[in-house]
Amino acid sequence: EYVGNYGESMGFGKTNGECKLKDWKYFNLETQVVYEISGETYYLRFDKLAHEGHLLNVAASICVLNLLNLPFDPTRIIHLPRIPQRFNAKIVKGILIIDDTYNASLLSFEKAVQTLMLLSGRKFAVVGPILEQGKYSKQTHENLSDILSELDGVFVLDGFEGSEHIKPKNLVFRSTDREKLAKSVMSHLKPGDVVLFKASRGVEMEKVLEKVVEWI
Repeated sequence: EYVGNYGESMGFGKTNGECKLKDWKYFNLETQVVYEISGETYYLRFDKLAHEGHLLNVAASICVLNLLNLPFDPTRIIHLPRIPQRFNAKIVKGILIIDDTYNASLLSFEKAVQTLMLLSGRKFAVVGPILEQGKYSKQTHENLSDILSELDGVFVLDGFEGSEHIKPKNLVFRSTDREKLAKSVMSHLKPGDVVLFKASRGVEMEKVLEKVVEWI
């Protein structure tokens, strides 16, 4: 039986707290991470691509273990769960495809693009809007356009609330037709490229991804 340190607290983050995310990099679809936990440095390896948000969640979990006086064994967290449509990466005929089609927010788009920028190869995104933004929709998608502008090219699925405001300077193609969009994506990709598929749940971006994978 473990007795927790009830009433105590621990912090986590990149610069402050007892559990700090110090650095990370990617190699062969794995994530190599450096944490500093209560002054000690730990080098961990996860068997999937994990972005900053995932890695900070791990830091929070380590804090919980410490507060519950449960032993932290870094060898037991090599395998992070693979949840369908949640930043799952796979290589199809030499092209790295990242399926993040379940949902979207500005922050999750930012973290996804940040991850792409740490990978080698040309970087593309196939995107739809962030839904349910109301009066903030135009500003949200202007901000999204700025985030996407770091990439080598962007494909936009139109026909949804706010999609007309996605206007990145690196736009390659846009369409309301999923099949036409998929064909354009497929025609631009080559081995060594990285492509992210992402939009709000209501957009069903996975239907575009499925066609691209089928036709590559």
